[in-house]
Amino acid sequence: MFEMRQETDYVKHHIQKVVGFFAAMRDFAKHLESNKCTVIYYTLDDKHNTQNLAKNLQLLIKTHAIDTFQYQMPR
Repeated sequence: MFEMRQETDYVKHHIQKVVGFFAAMRDFAKHLESNKCTVIYYTLDDKHNTQNLAKNLQLLIKTHAIDTFQYQMPR
C-alpha cells in the first residue's frame, strides 16, 4: 500500500480529509497484518516511496522477484 502525494494534490482537499484517508489506510494495513497477511506499506515520507504508483509497483516487483502481478481496473 502506498501513501502518495498525488492523493493530496489532484484537487483541493480539506487537510482533515487527507489525514483521515491516510489514517484509514494505516489502520487497514495494521488490521491485515493482525490477520497474518503480509503488507508492504509506504508512508508519504518513506525514502523508498517514488510518489508514482507504477514506479513503486515496478520497484516491489523487482525487489521481491515477483513473477505474477494482477490487478482490477476500476470502472
